[in-house]
Amino acid sequence: PVLAGDPMQLGPIVMRHVPCRPLSSPPGDTLLYKLDKNRFPDTAGFNPRLVTKLRYNYRSLPCILDLYSDLFYDSSLIACVPAEDSQESAFLNQVIDTLPIKPSQTPPYAFIFCGVNGVNKQSPDSPSWFNPAETKSVFNLLLKLYKKGVRSEDIGVITPYQAQVKQLLNFLDESGYGGSSGLQKLKIGSVEEFQGQEREVIIISTVRTSKSMLSSDLQHALGFVASPKRLNVAISRAKSLLVIFGNPHLLSADKKWLELLFKAINNGTSCGCELPDHLALLAREQALLNGGGDEPAQDEEGKE
Repeated sequence: PVLAGDPMQLGPIVMRHVPCRPLSSPPGDTLLYKLDKNRFPDTAGFNPRLVTKLRYNYRSLPCILDLYSDLFYDSSLIACVPAEDSQESAFLNQVIDTLPIKPSQTPPYAFIFCGVNGVNKQSPDSPSWFNPAETKSVFNLLLKLYKKGVRSEDIGVITPYQAQVKQLLNFLDESGYGGSSGLQKLKIGSVEEFQGQEREVIIISTVRTSKSMLSSDLQHALGFVASPKRLNVAISRAKSLLVIFGNPHLLSADKKWLELLFKAINNGTSCGCELPDHLALLAREQALLNGGGDEPAQDEEGKE
């Protein structure tokens, strides 16, 4: 028999009651994951004699691939999309003027983190969450991409909460860009809805700003914090451009997110609201190295 799959990404969605199980076997662990990790913990779960690890990536620009390769695959993935002279690099250069911050490198760095100091809210009739400040920031970027000629089917917006999906769709409709006009083919959905798909542009709205609700997110398998598989799937959907809107104060409490924020800061593509002190210091040092003054880029859209 052949067992195929990626134990570092989300497994299939199973609709059933969860039976009692020992604490050593979390509900999120798939059979593939258990076979790998339990038997070969010293080689990232892979038995080199029996397992073929597919390392060549034909989807993402190298700088995007490096994000999830470094975070989840021991930096072992190999980019097959050229950083220059490729369809993906041409697309990135086409839209570079629409970004919240313009990368200074050549070729441009294709990952942008935009800090948003918003508030996660609930409607009285729904347990789900939305973030009006992030909704506005995402919409502004979508509008710029649309006016630049980017097809709506080339854009994906990923957010972990259904209320945020609804907020974004309503915002598009009320602004005259949803429904049967403008961005009607734009897909907005959860990580699970995007698994197995890809887009030229992936925009992620993390929504959450309240640390007190993280335990509830974990219990109900929601959100991005402390959910590495969900984060991995989300960032690996992008071919040419990845833009994340979120609260850096909350996200930096998670080890994987902290590493991701470091990537943006080190490459001068972090903007938006003020960063936590430990990240702000790094951003100032990087700005000096880049010859851009002593303050990181700020964006008024990052404030509510």
